[in-house]
Amino acid sequence: KYGSARCQWMCGLYIVYAWISLWEAMAQGKGTWKINTNSETNGTRWRWLVAAALLSAISVGLFFAKSALRNSLLGQAPSKASSSLIAEKQGTQSLALGERIALDFESKQPETLRLEFRTVLTENQVLRVDLMASSPPPQTDVYQVDRSQDPAEGSEEGSDDEHSGPSDYEMRAVSVFISTDPGLPSELRWLRTDKVRRSEHGGWQVEPGEHTVVISVSAPLATVAVDGKIVDFRANLDPSFIPGAVQFLTQNPTVKAVGDVRITPIEPNAVTERLDRLMWSNLLGALALFLLILGLIFAAVSLTTGVSGDKAGLLRAAGLGTRAYGLLWLWLIWWFAEAQGWLNLSREGLVVNLGTLALLMGGFNLAQMLRQSDNGGRIKQLLSLAVVALISIIAFEGFAQLQPERRHYWTTHWNQGMQAQHYWVHDPMIRRLNPWFIDMRFKRRDWKNTHPDKTRIVVFGGSQTYGWGIPAMDRMTFSDQLERILIQRGHKDLEVLNAAFPGVKTATGLRWFSGNMLCYQPDVVVINFVVNEFMNVDPYHIWAGEVGPDEPLSNLASLGALKRFSGDSMDSHLMQILVASVYEIYAMEKYLRWWVELARERGIKVVFSIEPTNLYVESGGKVIMRKERDDSSAQALYRRLGKELNIPVYDPLPHFLKEQENMWFYDTMHMSRLGHRVFAENLATLLENKVL
Repeated sequence: KYGSARCQWMCGLYIVYAWISLWEAMAQGKGTWKINTNSETNGTRWRWLVAAALLSAISVGLFFAKSALRNSLLGQAPSKASSSLIAEKQGTQSLALGERIALDFESKQPETLRLEFRTVLTENQVLRVDLMASSPPPQTDVYQVDRSQDPAEGSEEGSDDEHSGPSDYEMRAVSVFISTDPGLPSELRWLRTDKVRRSEHGGWQVEPGEHTVVISVSAPLATVAVDGKIVDFRANLDPSFIPGAVQFLTQNPTVKAVGDVRITPIEPNAVTERLDRLMWSNLLGALALFLLILGLIFAAVSLTTGVSGDKAGLLRAAGLGTRAYGLLWLWLIWWFAEAQGWLNLSREGLVVNLGTLALLMGGFNLAQMLRQSDNGGRIKQLLSLAVVALISIIAFEGFAQLQPERRHYWTTHWNQGMQAQHYWVHDPMIRRLNPWFIDMRFKRRDWKNTHPDKTRIVVFGGSQTYGWGIPAMDRMTFSDQLERILIQRGHKDLEVLNAAFPGVKTATGLRWFSGNMLCYQPDVVVINFVVNEFMNVDPYHIWAGEVGPDEPLSNLASLGALKRFSGDSMDSHLMQILVASVYEIYAMEKYLRWWVELARERGIKVVFSIEPTNLYVESGGKVIMRKERDDSSAQALYRRLGKELNIPVYDPLPHFLKEQENMWFYDTMHMSRLGHRVFAENLATLLENKVL
């Protein structure tokens, strides 16, 4: 966790520098940014261009040297193991969905770690390995609003401790896919809660058969070696990250074998050599960016002003240019220290954002320098602005070269190299607020994909269905109570799986169902969506077909970042609510029909359930969320489709209206324990009469 106090000095620096720049811009009559123009300009313009070309050529060469030095890690042998042993598990075993191999060594956390194991994969099998900072909590929910419990023992309320409360667990892990399935490429990922950063070196495949895998972690560096050669690495881990647990999972129904796990520290000399290589690579990148921007400044002066290219003019321009981008040079020092792990003041995202702001501020100051150094007319000033814009784009490309992992994120689609049946693995909207991705447990419960002797009911929905506000250990959500009630009524061979997660609607639930939940072989699905239908659930254009696995988002980091901005800014429940303008009933109907068709093809029975809210009950079913307009069309749609498609429809409204006091909700849209009980009792009756 990063407190605001850690970033105060950085924010203060930006504010002070921005104010100085704005004040100097207003004081242009004093020539704050003016280059000396007293010398004759005849015959000297070429000097600017020569200086610009020379500096740019050197910077390009340094960027190539940086990339070559960094990527020389690929193909090398894995780091050697130290003689001491942290943990081990001998023998191999097969893995199925709902099973895992887990080792916890948090009490022995070393600064460097080497995980070695054997795996046997057949065709189209994918093994997932997570090296985590700590094991997930055994009982409590993740992303759970829990108003009924005090903070964990030994912590104070409001503490910044990562484990200060039952709902405060944050997933931080080096996660590796080892895949023989061409539709889900092997790669080294960095996970932080529901966010995932894919690898610029991902896409490598292993052949079916037996393999020895070594994963080495020495923050900020992590490497993956298969059969004695490094095939993937990343160098942007949180410098404070130290693994304390490992889990082996499967991303498909089964993995043939995995085991012979051995965890040791890394031999110190191997760590030092590779971190030194990264340090020199980063240093070359920082120097290259400095020279690139200085060369661009000289080119801008040559193209837009009449300043002499004599020694005095060159030195004056170099001095002012360095000053114009002064905040960027300070940022480079900070970035270099963070990249080496010498500082740990902020997360990568904030570092990148502040660096981008430093670039923009430098461009603003450069514009003042060009404007004050030439007395040309409006056309000349517009030309200066165009040149500054072009320079800013080129400078941003150099800036992106410093951070290859971030550049990869900007320039590629989230589903790069994947096939449609695996999109759920990295789908940003499915991952968002979905605790299942932490350890592949539903509401902290393991469910195997096979259930030969039981009828399995799977419930889909948003935060209300998930049980927001109902602690997992209480087992008081309507899905938990539904299972108990049906068993008490004589349906002994039955189980109810809660596959809901917060902040989604029908479209996302359908992708979750079709992409992954079919592996759990449901016999009956209950679809309980309504409340979230007014959200823009597809900011990445997943359903619109505007993403492709084989082509980059853009070859330019600047253009890719702009294209991603709209989707990334909407990757938030709050933002989707704020900008929502259309209650998407037409889309809801399309996806419900699609869902029913997909389920019936596989012999799965479907039940529609109208998701209630406090307003829905108090208005007698007239509106679901917003008083200013009639949203009852969602309920009407469920009833109409139910009748047309012969689908049972459960509406809890008549049961909630029996009581004069509305005690069914603890806020505007989430049911209380009592609401979940009444909902479960009457849904159980409908299932008994029309489905089971």
